[in-house]
Amino acid sequence: MENENTMTEQQDIQDRKSIAEFFLRLHRHHYNVDQSAASQVRNIGVDGSLYTYELEVDRDGLPETRRMTISLIGDGGGSKSKCFKVSYDDLLVIKIPPKPIETFEEYVESISAERKIAAKLAPDVEFVAPGIAVIMKRVHTLADGEGASSLELERKYIKWLRKHRKYQRFLKVKGSFVFVMDLSRHAFLSEVLDRLHLRGEMKEEVRAEIIQSHDLVWDVIAFEEKYGDDVSSVSFDMPKVFSEYETEIRNFLDGRKKSGVFTAYDKHQWLIDHLAEKEIKLDPSVHSEKFQKELNSAVLKVMEKNRDIVQSYRNTVRNYIRNVKFSQNKAKMGGITTNVTELLACLNTKGLAIRDLKPDNLFVVGSPELNPFLFSSADAYSLGLIDFETAVLIKPKNHKQIQQPLRAGTPSYATPLHMFKNEILQEIYGDLHRILHLQDWHAVVGIIYNVVTGETLFEQTRKWLSKIKEITKKAAEEKRPPSFVVQFSGKNFWSAAQLEFRKKTEENEKALKSIEIILPETFHPLLKEQMDYVGRKITKSLQKRVISQVIFSGDKNRNNLIKSSYEEIHRYRLKWEQGGGAPKTPPETREQIVSLLKDLERLKALQKTHGDIVAVTGRSTARFTVLELMQAMFHVVIRSMYNEEWGELKTDALEKAEAEEEKSSHDETTILYESTIMYE
Repeated sequence: MENENTMTEQQDIQDRKSIAEFFLRLHRHHYNVDQSAASQVRNIGVDGSLYTYELEVDRDGLPETRRMTISLIGDGGGSKSKCFKVSYDDLLVIKIPPKPIETFEEYVESISAERKIAAKLAPDVEFVAPGIAVIMKRVHTLADGEGASSLELERKYIKWLRKHRKYQRFLKVKGSFVFVMDLSRHAFLSEVLDRLHLRGEMKEEVRAEIIQSHDLVWDVIAFEEKYGDDVSSVSFDMPKVFSEYETEIRNFLDGRKKSGVFTAYDKHQWLIDHLAEKEIKLDPSVHSEKFQKELNSAVLKVMEKNRDIVQSYRNTVRNYIRNVKFSQNKAKMGGITTNVTELLACLNTKGLAIRDLKPDNLFVVGSPELNPFLFSSADAYSLGLIDFETAVLIKPKNHKQIQQPLRAGTPSYATPLHMFKNEILQEIYGDLHRILHLQDWHAVVGIIYNVVTGETLFEQTRKWLSKIKEITKKAAEEKRPPSFVVQFSGKNFWSAAQLEFRKKTEENEKALKSIEIILPETFHPLLKEQMDYVGRKITKSLQKRVISQVIFSGDKNRNNLIKSSYEEIHRYRLKWEQGGGAPKTPPETREQIVSLLKDLERLKALQKTHGDIVAVTGRSTARFTVLELMQAMFHVVIRSMYNEEWGELKTDALEKAEAEEEKSSHDETTILYESTIMYE
C-alpha cells in the first residue's frame, strides 16, 4: 500500500502540474504570446492541500507572471473523474475523466448527458454542470454572444469550435478533454464545515487561548470555572510543571551568563510558547543560533518529562475551544441538516438519485451579498449540486427502464449496492427505484454526522467495500451467483455499519441530542412513508419465518408465534434452552426449536425497535433532535438494504475492519482514504 500511495501522490503532483500548464496556455494567449515563447510553471507554496503556482511567459523579453491555486477535491480517481478546485480569476472546478476523451464530439456528448440530468433539478435545486463557455470566453469573444443565455452561448461555442478546431486545445489537459465548472458565486459545503470545525485552524486557536489565558494555571478556582470541574487534576498538576521548568531554566542560564540578562517575563513566555507548541525565537543579532537551539532543547526536556500533564492541558484547552465553537455554530449545523433533508426530498420528487452525495459535491446557494459562513437560518440559503457522473433518473418517463448508472461511490458515503448492476438489485430487492434512492439516504446520514461532529461516520465500515472485488472474483471461480456476493458483502458491511453507527452516536450523543431541527414539510411525510415500508418488510419477514417452519404446526400455533411479544418469545426460548418446564424432546429437535425461537426473538426485537422509532417519527410535530433523525434514517437504510432472511448480523465485522488498519501498509485492497471506487 505504501508503493500505491507513493504512486498516487506522484500522479496527483503530475495532475496539478498539468492543470497549471493548462492555465499557462490561457495566460500565454491572454498576452498574445507565441506558443514557442519561453514559459514556465513554478510551485511556490503549499498550505495543507492548497498548492500555489506562479505562471510566467516571456513577452518581448519581459516576464509576465500571475498566480493561481490548485487543490484536489476529495481523493478522486479510479473509475470516476478526478476533480480539482482552481482559483484563476474565478473559482473553477476542473474534472479529469478516468478514460481520456480524445474527440470533440464525444466530449460534447458527455457534457450534454450530464447537463440533461442536472436540468431535471431546475428550478428547485441549483446546480453547476460542465460547460465549454467557462473557458472559451477567456479565449475568444463571440460577435453574437452578448446577451445570449448560458445554453445558447454553449451552442454557439460548440458550433464555433467545430469550425476552428485548433482552439479545442484550450479544453484539453494531457491531450484529453476536461470538464470545467464555474463555482465563483458559491462556497463548497466542505469549506463551510472546515470553518465550523476549525479544520486547519485548531492549532492556532489553541495557541492563542494558551497565550491569552496562561495565568489561570496559578488559580485553580478560575481554571475550573473556565474549563470545567472535570479538569481539576490538570489545574493542580500544571503548577508542578512550572516549578520544574523554573529550576531547569535557571540551571540552564546559570551556565550561560554571557548569553545575556533575561527577565522573569521572558522566562515565563518561553514556557508558554512551548505549551502552545511554538519554538522560541530570539533576536539573531544578539543571540546565536546555537544558544537558541540549546534553549529550546532545555524547555522541551521539561515538556517531555511531563508529557502526560502537558498533553492533558492542551486537550483541556482544545476541548474548551471546540465546545465554545460548537455552541456558537449549533444553529448553523441545524440549518445545514434541515437543508440537506430538503434536498433529499426534492431529489425524490424529481426522480433523481445522485449516488455520490458528500460535502465536496454540495455548495451553498444564498444571497451573493451574504457570507455563507454566517448563515444561521435554514431559510437564508439552500444547497446546490455539482457532479452528476454517478446520477441516474429513477422515475423515467413513460415507464421506461431505469438506465444503468456508473457503479461507483465514495467509500465513506457509499454502500455495497453502489457496485452492482440494476438487474441484480431488481432481482434481490424488487423495487429498484427505492433502493437507488436510499443510496442517497445513506450518504445523507454520513453528511449529517460530519456536519455536527466534523468526523467521518463510517470510517472503518468503508473498508469492507474494497473487499467486493476480491469476493466477486472468488465467487465467480466457485460458480456462485451474483446474489451470493450481494449477501456476503452486505452481511459484513451492514454488521460493521450498525456497530460503528451505534458506537459513534453514543460517543457523540450529547452533541447530537443538543441540536433540534424542524424537518421540512417535503421530507417529514417521506420519512413516514419509508418507515411504513420498513415496518411492512419486518412484519413480512417475521410471518415468512413462522409460516416456513414445520416444528410448530397448525394455524393456532403459528398465529400465537406471530402475535407473541418479544418478551414472551424471549421467555419461551430460555425455557427451551434451560429445559425447565419444556416438554422432553430429542436433542436435535430441541436445537431446531431454540434456533427458530432465536430467529423470532431477533425479529421481534427488531419490530420493537421499529415501533420505538415510529413513535418518534409519527409525532404530530416535525421537530427532531439530530440524533433522532439519524437513527430513523439509518434504520430505514439498513432495514431496506439488509434482508432479514440472511440471518443475524455479525458481531465481529467492525473489529475485522479496524484490524485492516494494522496491515494496511502491505494490503493493497484496503481503502485508507477518501478515494472513488468501482468494481466490475
